[in-house]
Amino acid sequence: MRSVREVSIWPGVGVAIILLALIPAVGLAFLAVTEARHVAETSEQLQTLEATTDELDGKLNELELDDEQLAGVDATFNDLAQEIERQRADADSHGIGIALGLAAVSIMTVAGAALATRWVVRPLADLAATAEDLRIGNTVDEVEIRGPGEVRTVARILNEAVTNLRQAETQAIALADGRLDEISAHEPAAGSIGESLTTAVERLRLTLGEREEYRRRLAHEASHDALTGISNRSASLDHLNGALARAARVETDVAVFFVDLDDFKQVNDSFGHAAGDALLQEISKRLVDSCRDGDLVGRIGGDEFLVIAEPVNGEEEARMLAQRLLNLVSAPFRMGDLEVMPGASVGAALAGGRTKSSDVIHDADLAVYEAKEGGRGRAAFCDAEMRARLLSEADLDTAIRRGLTNGEFELHFQPTYHLSTGVLDGAEALLRWNRANEGTVSPARFIEFAERSDLISEIDTWVTQRAVAHLARWQQDPVLRHLKLAVNVSGRHLMRGDLSDNLLSAIKATGADPRMLTVEVTESALLDDFVTAGDHLKRLRHRGVTVAIDDFGTGYTSLAHLRRLPVDVLKVDRTFTSNLHRPDDLSLVKLVIETGHLLGLEVTVEGVEHFQQEDILRRLGADRLQGYRFGYPMSELDLRNHVMAVTRKIAART
Repeated sequence: MRSVREVSIWPGVGVAIILLALIPAVGLAFLAVTEARHVAETSEQLQTLEATTDELDGKLNELELDDEQLAGVDATFNDLAQEIERQRADADSHGIGIALGLAAVSIMTVAGAALATRWVVRPLADLAATAEDLRIGNTVDEVEIRGPGEVRTVARILNEAVTNLRQAETQAIALADGRLDEISAHEPAAGSIGESLTTAVERLRLTLGEREEYRRRLAHEASHDALTGISNRSASLDHLNGALARAARVETDVAVFFVDLDDFKQVNDSFGHAAGDALLQEISKRLVDSCRDGDLVGRIGGDEFLVIAEPVNGEEEARMLAQRLLNLVSAPFRMGDLEVMPGASVGAALAGGRTKSSDVIHDADLAVYEAKEGGRGRAAFCDAEMRARLLSEADLDTAIRRGLTNGEFELHFQPTYHLSTGVLDGAEALLRWNRANEGTVSPARFIEFAERSDLISEIDTWVTQRAVAHLARWQQDPVLRHLKLAVNVSGRHLMRGDLSDNLLSAIKATGADPRMLTVEVTESALLDDFVTAGDHLKRLRHRGVTVAIDDFGTGYTSLAHLRRLPVDVLKVDRTFTSNLHRPDDLSLVKLVIETGHLLGLEVTVEGVEHFQQEDILRRLGADRLQGYRFGYPMSELDLRNHVMAVTRKIAART
């Protein structure tokens, strides 16, 4: 960096020396000019005097003077010659003086330049070099304080600036590294600038400290649930990934538990969301207290918790831990004067050497689903048998959805017989599945499976739309136009709230007569949510759709419920029909028929297979009969032919 100094300093030094040298040089030149002028004038006067003397001497030679006059003239010339010599001596002395003056001035100039260089120029050069180093960011040392007073003052100020900058650099590095405690914020730098710098650094230190605290708080909030304070879903999954990796290295096992609260919605609905939040906080605390050191509890959903336990010694210990969690969660919980009995279902799974968290979580999810399906308030463990069975069900789910899309499903129709008129006056739509590469699948197999999920709603939508389309065609067919069509709907679909919209939209789109359509809902479905079911059915009934309770007698519907429900028809379950020879069953069927009539309802009895049953039910006052005696489930074409055949028989008898 010396080249920078030389380039930037020496032009200034040269200028200073020239300026210092010019001052005496100008004085010397002025003196020399003055003396030269004086010598020239003296020489000119001497030459004039000598010329005059010579002229007088010539004139005297022409004059005839006596000895006394000549002596006087000689004395005069001698005085004049002495004066001329004296003037010449003065001129010579002036010349010597000028020479000596020139020599003295030269010496003084050199000495002054040297003194200026040492006393002024060099300190200024050091100041300039230091300032230049500061400007370009080089590391600098303090400058030596020397030179004139003004230069020394500047040097002291520059040294303070260097000290302040060094302190600022040290503190800045500490701030950048996050070493806030190492900053000497209480050691003020010199001068007002140093004081300002210290204040600025202290404020910056406080700001960075607040930012660091804010960052830590954000990091905590990003990985923890705001309500319960335990790990959230993302942090729980990260922990599980780490646990699986550790288990793989040391050949141990990890257990994952899904804890799903039962009927948590009822707590919110009955006691308010504040009570629900308090319950969630209490459950999380219980789970944390029940876990061992190193285990993790996380909240992964509204009322769903995840517990990760490591290490676990096999399936038996995992089952024991699952039951322990279930017992702790299910203990009574007091909220003020209220006592809540929280219920939960727990699903457990072992990693079993697997390293993908999604596989283990999937197994735990399958297990908690199994626990809920088994009646809730249970703990289930996902083993190989459960996994195979649930895998088969998942395959069934996929196959059903594919079958709905690919046309594997179709509707068959079983006729109903009107006892008073003796004609077939209606039919019930029944779903049939011809599964690809397998053949006919029993409805009992796939309907029961679909009822456990919203898949049944998709099936219902497909069935109702196809049934309404068939009904619209029947209205244009002289053989089938008098038949009413009944279609079964799921209680789950009814409670979902879009059944009436879907059905009425299909009726509007096809132009079918809603008065010829009957919607059948099971008695047990109505009991799940009596009010909601009644509201949806009222809407359909208001548009002319007939409403029937299917499988009546199996759900313990009270007379009070029957009076309030928008119902037109009761369908007695086939389990009573098959035992009409038993007095108890006969009495029960009679009671149902009489009760229905008392409430103004028609009564249809299912499962009629032979003449004796028909005869008994006729005497008991049933309105319609349905069963194999009057026809098996059949295709639309077969139904048309069957109706025509029965009509011909009736006509032949009359």
